[in-house]
Amino acid sequence: MKTLKKESEFKEVLRNGKKEFSAIGIMFKMPSDELSLGLITSKKIGSAVIRNKIRRRLRESIKEINNQTPIPAKIVLMPNKDAIKIVYKDLIKSIRKMIGNNQ
Repeated sequence: MKTLKKESEFKEVLRNGKKEFSAIGIMFKMPSDELSLGLITSKKIGSAVIRNKIRRRLRESIKEINNQTPIPAKIVLMPNKDAIKIVYKDLIKSIRKMIGNNQ
């Protein structure tokens, strides 16, 4: 799994990607050869500790899904405040639904 780091990479996905909504936030995705992930967590979500915890949980859940079924896409996730409250199992279900892997 690659990480989106450059502003141009984020903008490309935000402009050209398909937008999906769920209880955890917004996902922008566009087709690619391999999985590339970018996370945008604003200060509205909470303190740095909370934002980092959300990032770790999202990264780990995406890795788990990708290990089961490869995801050939560039993904930008923008979680909301409720993402920290969601149980890990439900977090994975929600992400699968947004990606389109309803397994």
